[in-house]
Parts: sequence; structure tokens; C-alpha cells
Amino acid sequence: MTTPPPLTERLDGFLVLHRRRVLGGLLLLAVFLRLMVGMELSGGPLVRIPELVPASDNAFFVTWSQHLAEEDWLQRQPLHPMPPWMRKVASQVMREHPDVPVRLGLAGDTSYDRPAMGVRLWDHWLGGATYFQEPLYPYLLAVTRVVAGPGTWAVFAWQGLLGVAMLWLVYLVGRRLMGETVGVIAALLGLGYAPFIVHEFALLRDSLIVFATLALLWALLEALERGGWRWALFGALCGGAILLKVPFLFFALLAFAGALLSRRGGPRDVGLALGCMVLAMLPALVRNALVGVPLFRFNGSGNAMLAIFHVKDALPAQFLISKDYASILAQEDGHLLPSLVAAIQTHGSLTHYLLLCVMKLVSLVHGEEMPNNVDVNLFFQACGLLRAMPVSFWLLAFLGAVGLMATARQWRRVWPLYIAVAAGVPTILLASMISRYRLPITAAMLPLSAAGLLALGEWARARRWGALAATGPLALLYIPWAVREHVMPGAEPSDAQYRRLGRLSMDLDPEFAALHFRECLQRNAELTDCSLGWGQALLLQERPQEAIPLLEGIVHRVPAADPHLALGQAYLMVGRTAEGLASLREAAELSAPDSPVRRTSEQLLKAHGGP
Repeated sequence: MTTPPPLTERLDGFLVLHRRRVLGGLLLLAVFLRLMVGMELSGGPLVRIPELVPASDNAFFVTWSQHLAEEDWLQRQPLHPMPPWMRKVASQVMREHPDVPVRLGLAGDTSYDRPAMGVRLWDHWLGGATYFQEPLYPYLLAVTRVVAGPGTWAVFAWQGLLGVAMLWLVYLVGRRLMGETVGVIAALLGLGYAPFIVHEFALLRDSLIVFATLALLWALLEALERGGWRWALFGALCGGAILLKVPFLFFALLAFAGALLSRRGGPRDVGLALGCMVLAMLPALVRNALVGVPLFRFNGSGNAMLAIFHVKDALPAQFLISKDYASILAQEDGHLLPSLVAAIQTHGSLTHYLLLCVMKLVSLVHGEEMPNNVDVNLFFQACGLLRAMPVSFWLLAFLGAVGLMATARQWRRVWPLYIAVAAGVPTILLASMISRYRLPITAAMLPLSAAGLLALGEWARARRWGALAATGPLALLYIPWAVREHVMPGAEPSDAQYRRLGRLSMDLDPEFAALHFRECLQRNAELTDCSLGWGQALLLQERPQEAIPLLEGIVHRVPAADPHLALGQAYLMVGRTAEGLASLREAAELSAPDSPVRRTSEQLLKAHGGP
């Protein structure tokens, strides 16, 4: 390792001298932050997503783990979700291709029961008893359920502990590759990045994937530098990671290729790692053999569903079901490669498809946190501590680019960081750019971001204006774009999406609805119906004092019946009867005869003795 510059050398010396205090304080702060966030979120809707959104992956993980723990640990029968979009696709297949169930041997003729056949079709497309997704996470949930009961907080607890351990691994990786200071700064950047904590409070495997990424990176560095049995450890961790998410195979293959090309690992080392990788997967292989599905098939959904993200109507960063998808399923029977080829052929040209791939990569480096099954923006609305955390993705990306420039001459040493980042990109290209798919890339990027921050400090101290100036165009071009809302042609505008979801959530949980309306207003403060929705949600939560100023502002701007009705109800709830009756009269006068607003206003006026 080259001699560090003066500032880094002084910081290294100080941090090595006080290592226990610095790291101990950092890890204690990480635990404290998670406890405080948990306290702020407890009792709120965001920790009850499986209950509020039964079509979510979160809800299916609960169902799946309950089935494993209480019915069948081997899952011998097909088990998969059936959200509305899957039922709609199956109905489209049966409507446009009614002979498909007959051709597949699922029915004798076309007089089959369509709702029941929809489930059977998806059983077939998803591979029968094949796991719907990789099995490690649901088995961990099932074990937690057996040990600690059906509640979610035990899961959040061990996910949070793994989040703290991830910061320790970030420090170890940064220290080994680029010194003590980089390790500490990398851990601090990870500590300040709120989405890591957000996903620890969701029943999704993404926080575990982040931990696995750093564990693999650390194990790879151990194997490269110390050899021997550490290659077995790396291989075993790769096997376990593949049972968490199959795309970890890209990490393993890149690591083996890098070890061989750099001559820091020989064929025997790679062979040992591969053998241990298969051994780690042995329980799943045995289970697949017992239930009669292909041995190395750990995910049934990918084969049938990846085509969704490659058709001509696909969006780079949102989930959209194209009208072409049902035809692809009917024609290719859920087989992976034929389905992908058919999806790509829906594009007018190869150039158009490649543009979709480029847009996915562009979305990858944008600063917006794209929701899917968990919405970072709603967590920010619900938790002031998360909202106050200082590190954003655009900052990490900018510093990571600077770090890449600063460490370019050390590539022979830091190439494991490059492959850890690169290994996350195929998931984005194969599927879509959503925040939780970007998390492992972000985690692997932390040491590079720390190196970039330290390099900026070194260049400023040494007055290397040329080096600093080289980062200027990057900052001027990237940051203003990355902090703006990410607008995609053909996608539903984000303010409209939050408004729609707020309305849909009103009957489920008014607090959940209020979070959507607040996020909508943060994006477009002029949407009066979002302000009204927020006020109505506050009334349903019996918080009229908070609703009154909001509703008064609306009726002053827009003289309409609905705001007057809500304001009248709020006034009555706090005992301001005269003002409440006046507002109800306004609502009645402004509404159409026999309308719901008119009837409700007149009923309230009659109940409170008003004319």
C-alpha cells in the first residue's frame, strides 16, 4: 500500500490510537438510532404494511413463513401470491387464448371454471412446487415465528442488528483497502443513509441482501490476502447468498474471475470455493429433489415474470403490466429465455430496447428513491429522525465518482470494490430500478465514497486546484439533475400517484392515507384535493385541531362543498358550534341536491339544532 498523504496519515494515526472509542461510539450510535426510529414508527401504519397492503411482497412473506412454520417445512405444494394484476393477466390469457389450459393438460375442454383455472395456470407458469422466490429469507422468518411468535418486531430486531453489523463490515473493508480513515468515514456515511434503516423495518429481504453483500466482500478480501480455508468460507457464503437472491451468482463469478486474472487465487482455491458453495446450497437441493422440481431452481417467479420488464411498454423505474405480457405467457409458457426474446421482439427495433436498458442505468444514478413494497418517502413523512439524516444517494454517488478517480491508480488493490458494485447492476437491467434493488450497490460503494470525500479534503489542503476543478463539471452537471424529481415518459406523475394511493388508503388506515397526501403536497403544494384529503384523514384520526388550519386555508382559496363540510365537522368536534353550523350551511348551498355532501350536511345541521 502506498504512503498516505499527510492529512490522511494524521487522521489514520489518531483513529488507530482511539479505535475502540471511535468504533464503539459509532456502533452504539447506530443501535441508538434504530431504537429511536423503532419507537417513532411503533403504532404507526408503516410497520403494518402486510396487514394494510395484502397484495404486497411483505404480506406474502408473512403467509409463506406461516405456511412453512405451521404446515409444511418442505412446501410440497405450489404456494405463490395472487394479487389483482396476476388474476387480470390470467383472465386475459383465457380470454384471448382459451385453449391454453387444454393444451397444457389442465382442462379437458374450454368449459373450465375461469377463476379456479387462473390459479392453476399460475401454479404451472411458476413451476409447481418451485419456491416462488429464493427460500432463505422466508425460512428465517419461519424460524423467528417458531422462536418468538408471529409478531414482526422480532424480525425487525435481528434485521436492525444485521444493519449495525453491516456498518462494522463497511469499516473493515474500507480499512483493509484504503486505510483507517476511509474505513471510519465509510461507516459514518452508511450510518447517515436513512434507506438502510428504513428497509430494516420492512418484511423484505433487502436489508439482509445489504449485509450479505458486505459479508461477501469482506470474505473475498480475506481469501485473497490470506488464502487457505478462507476460500471455503467465501464459497459457503456465496452459496448462502444465492439462496437469498440468485443474482449473487454474478458476484461469485466476477470474484472467481478476478482472483484468477490477478493471480491472487489459483484454480484449487476457486475449486474449493465452488465446492463449498454447492455444499451451502445442499439443503435446498435436497428439498428440490424430494418435491420433484429442478435441483438448482430456487426462484419460480423470475422465469415467468422477468418478461414484464423487457416489453416495449416497460418503464425503467416503475412496475407496469403491458398488454403484451399475457400473449408472451401464453406463447412461451413461462420459460425464461424464450419469454425474454419474445419481450425484446415487441420493441420496434433493437435500438429501442437498448434505450430502455440505458434509461434503467440512468435511473440507477438518479437521486430519487423509487418505491416498491416499501416507500422511503413515506418513512420520511412518518419519522422526523429519518428525515433529518444527512446522507442522500446523490451525495454518495458523487463522492463515489470522485473516489473512483482518486483510487484509479490503486485498481489492482481495490478491484473487489468494483465487482461488488458491478454485481448489483444485472438486477437493475433484468428487472427495474427501484430503491431496494439499489441498496447493495450503495453499500458496496461506501468505501469509494469515503475515499472521494477524503480525496477532496487532501486536494483542498494541498491546494491541488486542478484536481478539484476536475470534479466541478461533474458536480455542476450531476447534482442539480439528481436532486430533481425523476420524470419518466409514460409513467404516472408522482404527485398523482400519491394522491391516488392516499384516496385508496383512506378506508384502510387514515394515518396511512395522510402520509400519502403529505408526500403528494410536498411534490405539488397546489393540489387542493390532497390538502382536503389530508384534512379528512386528520378528522378520521380525531385530530381536528390540526385539521382546522389546513381546511380553513382550502375554503379561503376554493369555495367548494367538500372542504366546507370537512371544516364544519372539525369545528363541531372542538366545540365551535356556531362556526361549524355556518360552514355546514355553506356546504349545503354549494352542493347539488341529493348529493352525498348535501345529505350529510343537512343531517349534521339537524342533529345540532341548526336550520
